[in-house]
Amino acid sequence: MFSVRYVAPAFEKSGDAVRGIDVEAFIEAARRAFPRLLRPLVITRFALVTVGSALVIVLLAVPSANAWFR
Repeated sequence: MFSVRYVAPAFEKSGDAVRGIDVEAFIEAARRAFPRLLRPLVITRFALVTVGSALVIVLLAVPSANAWFR
């Protein structure tokens, strides 16, 4: 996993309380705790927000939108 690469150095730099933690086991336990549907939901939310934001920008750039801002 990519997250192990970033979490392990952060744990090493932090205090003594987390230095002895097995990062791979910690990340795996966190992954198992979340539902499998979470990742597709996050990706779907990102796509909808991006498309919606682009749509708003395009609609505000249309000349007929000028009437609303006079």
